[in-house]
Amino acid sequence: MKILFKDLKHKKIKLMIDNEDDLWHLEKILEKGDFVKSRTSRKIDIGDSGNSDRKTVILKIDVEKVEFHDFGKILRIHGKIIEGPENVPKTYHTINIEQESVLSIEKKEWKKYQLDRLKKAIRKKPKILIIAVDRDEASFALLLESGFKKICNIKSSLSKKYKNRKNEIEFYENIRKKIEEYFDEIDNIVLAGPGFMKQNIYNNIKHKNNDLNKKIILEFTSSASFAGINELLRRGTIKKIAKDSRIANEVSIIQDFFIKLKNDGEIVYGIQSTENAIDSGAIKTLLICDRLIRRYENLLNKTEKIGADIKIISSDHEVGQQFLSLCGIGGFLRYKL
Repeated sequence: MKILFKDLKHKKIKLMIDNEDDLWHLEKILEKGDFVKSRTSRKIDIGDSGNSDRKTVILKIDVEKVEFHDFGKILRIHGKIIEGPENVPKTYHTINIEQESVLSIEKKEWKKYQLDRLKKAIRKKPKILIIAVDRDEASFALLLESGFKKICNIKSSLSKKYKNRKNEIEFYENIRKKIEEYFDEIDNIVLAGPGFMKQNIYNNIKHKNNDLNKKIILEFTSSASFAGINELLRRGTIKKIAKDSRIANEVSIIQDFFIKLKNDGEIVYGIQSTENAIDSGAIKTLLICDRLIRRYENLLNKTEKIGADIKIISSDHEVGQQFLSLCGIGGFLRYKL
């Protein structure tokens, strides 16, 4: 994401979208009542003929709804048109934002956590390809700011009783070719699994593509399914590789929260208890699930006013879901209440 123009005095920021992660961040920043201006496509009536033609126009809408369509890598912003060409009626319209889109956002107030999220989106983060593998399968996932994205699962035709060198080499090659598809867009590759298969695949890649091999880090997991990938996240392995990775940091924060919860440490959870901690100034870091932000925005405003930190936890990974199941809101305390 790039900031093309910023005028906080008049509450306006102009952005250019670079990738899918930017769309995910933008969904969390936009809210009902914002004004968004961008180039878009719309049917426009041609004279009095009753016919219409689709034209590219620049429209400004009063935002009512925002939806991120992961499968199409599009952010859909719906609202009423408040500014545009004379031949465009002031009705409702949906602006589709995708890679390389430019848009201007005007808010009644830019909140600190929204500006912090913008800063995170602007920084370049490493992309990590994770493969959990054993004799039976190889599970592929891409770690993005928006969470870990399942790519595919490659099944092996290797027999558990009889070693077939041809099938083994074919399995190695299928994995190598899939990794090569992502070579240009990733910074690191984590090759993990419970046995020796990861080492065998590593050796095969080293022989065939040494440039690819330089990005690989070997790790142990007890499973070659997507559960093995979650295991790496819980263990903090990914955080060591990519210190700026949002999902790895969130997993680490929530694990620390659960440890303190188990040991009756200086934490708080639940709506009423958390609000009391904020009101008394005892809150050090507020933790809130992304699904609850708009519902409890007043608590975020109170937290900002007392100078405490805010950590927004995404519900798109396993540990985030666990936090949401518990309460979805809580925090670390300056002192025990």
